[in-house]
Amino acid sequence: MEAKVFVTRGGYPECIHRFHIVIVDKEGKKVFERGDKNFLTCLRSSAKPFQALTALRAGIVEKYGLTDEEIAILTGSINAEPFQVETVRSILTKGGLDEGYLQCGAQYPSHKLTAEKLKKENKPALAIYHNCSAKHSGMLLACKAKGYPLENYLDFEHPYQMEILNTVSEFTQLAIEDIKIVIDGCGAPVFFMPLINLAIGYKNLAISKDPYVLKLISSVYNHPLMIAGNERLCSDIIKITEGRIFAKIGADGVYSAFNRDTKEGLAMKVEDGAVRPLYVMFTQLLKELGWITESEHQSLSKYWKVVVKNSKNFIVGEYLAKI
Repeated sequence: MEAKVFVTRGGYPECIHRFHIVIVDKEGKKVFERGDKNFLTCLRSSAKPFQALTALRAGIVEKYGLTDEEIAILTGSINAEPFQVETVRSILTKGGLDEGYLQCGAQYPSHKLTAEKLKKENKPALAIYHNCSAKHSGMLLACKAKGYPLENYLDFEHPYQMEILNTVSEFTQLAIEDIKIVIDGCGAPVFFMPLINLAIGYKNLAISKDPYVLKLISSVYNHPLMIAGNERLCSDIIKITEGRIFAKIGADGVYSAFNRDTKEGLAMKVEDGAVRPLYVMFTQLLKELGWITESEHQSLSKYWKVVVKNSKNFIVGEYLAKI
């Protein structure tokens, strides 16, 4: 069976976005599939919980006295709103580092109003505004805590990146030799694997008794704006469900989640990488699975009630998920 999002015009499908979706139960057994559960998928930022966990295991919380907000933001694909940038700067400062150590590349914040303000003030793009700057800050602190070199912390062969790879292998239950390592948008190593192993990875986050996993997830629950930001689906789902659903997007059409109550793990990929259809499908799927209530679904309506307008601002179509 296939899952698709249709973009209609006048009631007729004009564009079709195809999905691969898989859900596993707490034992790792497949309980739901659309498309191909083994679709080779790049994790992109859905890998961040595993990357953040590796940093916590390096002892950075104890060594540098990180707060819950600072722990939570390590998982974040951040808007780079002012409160988030301040948090990342605080992490670096606690490690005796500054923004010059970040190798994620410079950009303006993805938060439109913040970016517009900086541009009006003729302020430059900076690495700390990158949506992955918090992840990189965690990597740097972990390297410093373990005495690893900082200047090449993004190399595939760097000992800290090998530790991340081991964490990814542990949680996704996939042998290291079967994980494909590539370069992410921020320059860090990231991983290709069958979609079902990503779902297994999130299921294992849900069932883990590792104190570092519990600390990481509870910090995100308590500070959901740190995983994304205002007007972002990941943050809104965690807030609206009061942490029952943990969700993390990845660039180019990846979404992963787990259900705290059922201990199920979910992974999905839209083949063409489109974001709007991804939001529509993800929120509709959560409703149909019973992971969210009708009222919670309505609270997320700006993500799934998406219409097509013409240049005269008339509604001429809509986005429809078929699962």
